[in-house]
Amino acid sequence: DDLLMLEQVRALRDDLDAISLRSSGSLADAAFSAHYRSSAEFAPPPNLLASLTYDVARLALEALKAGADLSQMTYRGLNGLIQFEDGYWKDAPLNSYRYEDDRLAVAPD
Repeated sequence: DDLLMLEQVRALRDDLDAISLRSSGSLADAAFSAHYRSSAEFAPPPNLLASLTYDVARLALEALKAGADLSQMTYRGLNGLIQFEDGYWKDAPLNSYRYEDDRLAVAPD
């Protein structure tokens, strides 16, 4: 659930350790985190939606620049290869996460 990625949810729960979620988004690496945080003075740390939003924006800009339909585009981004088939992200990754010590971490498969 995307709601679980919001910072405000932490304040609503006493314990997040039992919560796990799945997303096509990936955790930000150090380089993306630094770039993201430097984009605005009060930017929060990037969450799973940040990497997806970044990839979608770059894909849309590339499509506009090429004058192509999104369904024709192939883009390798932070979350892997993005291509569309029948209106859906073809072979979208599905990553498992859980909270550990109030921080989102990759869950073992």
